[in-house]
Amino acid sequence: MLLSWAEHCSPWTNYQPQRFVRFARWLMATSDPDVWHIVATSWNWDYSHAPLLWMIRQEKCDIATALEIFFLTDPTYYLRWVKDRSSVPPRNLEMFDFLAELRQRLARGFYQRSEIAFDGETHMFYVNRGLETVEDRVLAQSFFLLQAGQKIPGRDLKDSKDDKFGECRAILATVN
Repeated sequence: MLLSWAEHCSPWTNYQPQRFVRFARWLMATSDPDVWHIVATSWNWDYSHAPLLWMIRQEKCDIATALEIFFLTDPTYYLRWVKDRSSVPPRNLEMFDFLAELRQRLARGFYQRSEIAFDGETHMFYVNRGLETVEDRVLAQSFFLLQAGQKIPGRDLKDSKDDKFGECRAILATVN
């Protein structure tokens, strides 16, 4: 799936698909979930969510990475369709399904690794601040999983200067 995306990636830039193929091969060969976290939090969504989908399907994916991706999808936007998938506009269906898969994996406890810090309290503060109606608040309470609003202790990778991320940042610079 990831290589297929890369081979057919045609972003609005004049980047050749070869850049994305190199990136996809590098990502699949990278077994470090910390590196995946850096990629996930730095990814340019204009180039599709395929690399993020690949990450969330990996058993070694850290729960903090999965939760960061969850919030990066702008889940409050999709709340309006949570009870009726058939009402999702075709242009939003792929992201809706992506979010649904990620939410399902989180709910089932798929992500066992928990070494990276995550600040769910801050994420939920902004979510709650944006909820305008009582109906939205009720939907949000049923939609957002408990761990989405919690702080998870761990290593903070946000501004890490660790040398192991040098290659990651260099390859991201070729596609972002």
